[in-house]
Amino acid sequence: MKSPSFKKEIVHEHFCKVMDSLLEEGCEAIILGCTEIPLAIEEKYYKGIPILNPSWILARSLIQEVDASRVALL
Repeated sequence: MKSPSFKKEIVHEHFCKVMDSLLEEGCEAIILGCTEIPLAIEEKYYKGIPILNPSWILARSLIQEVDASRVALL
C-alpha cells in the first residue's frame, strides 16, 4: 500500500476475500492490526461483524483523556 501505484479498489477486494475466510472460520470481529490497512478498509462493519481500527480507538482514547467534550459521538 506504500506503492505510488496503490489501487484502493484492488487492495480492498483482496482484504474482503481475507475477511470472508475469517468469517467462515467463525470470526466475531476483525482488528485492522496495521496502520496502513485502514487506507483500504474504511467500513466499520463487514457483513454484520465489527471492524476495529486500533489507531482510531487510540486516538479517541487520547482525546477523551485530554478533553472529553471534543470526542464526537458515533
